[in-house]
Amino acid sequence: MNELNWILTGIEKTESETETNVEKKNETEEKEAAVRTAIEKLQEDVALLTSVEKVRESIGQEQQIIERELDNCRNAADTLEVQLQEMNDTNQRSYEKTMELAELGIDTEGALEIIENRKEVIREYMDRLNSIREKLNMPEITLSDGYGTAAGAMDRQEQPVMDDKIPEAPDTHIESQHIEPARKNLLAAKLEAFRNKLKSSLTKDKTESFRIQYEQIDTQMNDLHDQLLKEGIPEYSLAMYNILRDERCRAEADLLRKMNGEATWFQGAMDVHTLAEEAKRRGEDRMSAPQMKPARKLSQTAYGFTKQTVQGITAEFYNDPNDLCARIIQEQGNSVYTICGDCGMVSSDGMFVSAGMFERANENYVISNYIAYYKSEYNGLDYICAFEKNPDYRGGTTPRTRQDFMSHMGLETYMVSMKKNSLESVEKVSNFIRDGHSLILSVDAGVLWNDIKHKGDLHAVQPVSVSKDGTLFVVNDTGIGKVIVVDREHLAESLSGNPANVTVNIVR
Repeated sequence: MNELNWILTGIEKTESETETNVEKKNETEEKEAAVRTAIEKLQEDVALLTSVEKVRESIGQEQQIIERELDNCRNAADTLEVQLQEMNDTNQRSYEKTMELAELGIDTEGALEIIENRKEVIREYMDRLNSIREKLNMPEITLSDGYGTAAGAMDRQEQPVMDDKIPEAPDTHIESQHIEPARKNLLAAKLEAFRNKLKSSLTKDKTESFRIQYEQIDTQMNDLHDQLLKEGIPEYSLAMYNILRDERCRAEADLLRKMNGEATWFQGAMDVHTLAEEAKRRGEDRMSAPQMKPARKLSQTAYGFTKQTVQGITAEFYNDPNDLCARIIQEQGNSVYTICGDCGMVSSDGMFVSAGMFERANENYVISNYIAYYKSEYNGLDYICAFEKNPDYRGGTTPRTRQDFMSHMGLETYMVSMKKNSLESVEKVSNFIRDGHSLILSVDAGVLWNDIKHKGDLHAVQPVSVSKDGTLFVVNDTGIGKVIVVDREHLAESLSGNPANVTVNIVR
């Protein structure tokens, strides 16, 4: 019996200890689970902290970049202040010269109007520059006003004279009778030259400012070139060529937008590493950069007439217009530049492809090449209408502009007279094509498109083929973005009267 009691006591004690220890074990496991959870949470917090630290470091670097950019903006604002002051001083001197001519009896009303318009532009630029300087925490600028009574004089010309004792302005025609003819002609010539100078001076200032800032783009591209080499991009690879060309076009496009008072598109520092890696992924680092070839100089055309279908019309056409049109630009205004009136530019590029200089045309690159050529000319960017307010008019060229540019690029052309509504001129076009020459025609867009709204609008197109009987012409028309087949009568009606650009040599 005592033994049983001893066993019972042992069981009860063991049960109690077991329950106690099980409870402790459960509590310990719960604590362990809580600790594990806490550890995991701490690990997450550490990772988050590390990530936050990286973000903070990145933000710091970004702030440094932004501060450098702001310093560049401040430097640019100071440069613009100097340029604006110089422009203002020039305008004041122009006013003084105009007043001297007025004292000689020369009609200076037109010149004074130009000076006043220029003065208003300068004021507008000063207000915009001061708005920029305020955002940059820079002091406001003021420009000297040495016009004397210039504004008042022009105001008085517009206001009625209330005091009949004040004599009326002399009749310029009558007064000119008292000036000896030689002196009169000399003064008239000086006035005309002066007026032309005033009209072009604003564009000249913009061209000069653009040229100065363009040099900064050259520096940026040299730096980018060196960074790409460090990223393992070979010197003469397609990757190096494409990246440098594309980034240059983006920078030029934004600079042109700035000069025209428009918002820029491509902001922020370039990620050179990403650019390089994407080019490598495409395999461009293992491909050679395209090389511009000399324009072909053939002794006779290498092509003839074959039966083919163009835009649903089947005839015997010269060469292969479908293939050529697939490699040249068919629709203008699709570049990174806010330039939409570049029909002559893209037609020039089509001439290069036709002459075998490039395999395929590129709108960005031809605009960039036009800018590079004309940026250093006196008022050069005005030759391509770079500062027109309406982007639809930017990029405009003339036969002379195109001839000079194509010669610079290595394609010699000359201008051939084209008469309005002349079948004889259309016959010239037919003969040029079938003999293997390439050409650009100047047409009246409204007539070519049968659209009265565009009647009188000058437009450049590239005729690329002709039917064997000379009755049909295949024309690449970038204005409407497609290839068209035009009969000779309608093409004759469309001619603007401006000369055509024709290759000196047979090129196809």
